[in-house]
Amino acid sequence: MKGFFRCLLIVGLFSCSSGDNMQEYENYFYKGVDAAKKNDFDTAIDFFSKAIETKPDESNAYFNRGSLLLERKDYESAEKDLTKAISLKDKFVSAYFSRGMVNHFLEKPEEAIKDYTEAIAIRPDFKEAYYNRAMDYYDLGKKLEACQDYNIALELGHQAAMEDIKLKCQD
Repeated sequence: MKGFFRCLLIVGLFSCSSGDNMQEYENYFYKGVDAAKKNDFDTAIDFFSKAIETKPDESNAYFNRGSLLLERKDYESAEKDLTKAISLKDKFVSAYFSRGMVNHFLEKPEEAIKDYTEAIAIRPDFKEAYYNRAMDYYDLGKKLEACQDYNIALELGHQAAMEDIKLKCQD
């Protein structure tokens, strides 16, 4: 998960606004990114929190703080931040995917499936979303749906899906 997390830190574009507020937001935001790259998660969370206080209508700081909270296994707080990021940017594919992971860890597979499905609707080639959705379908006893998603994930290049297909989808 750490590799995935690092790839997501600077996802998204800032909205077009000017002024000191945006400058201050970006300053805190990028300090948070730098701290996270150094694995100084407490400092990164503090900077993302300051960015949110400065400009509470920007989705990226909520997303990054939520991703760090997910990494920290603070799932309830992560879910709140990721939900807020989605409310501010409704096609935020990475936020849907990350919230799906949170819901998986909170043992809410139905909610995880909804989030992965939304991520797939936004980005149909999202192999990790198919793979993760398959795991939750399987946990719910929906073998047919799980195996369909494992096969799609494999077709899209998710190599770990092959093992799951062998273990879970062979009659």
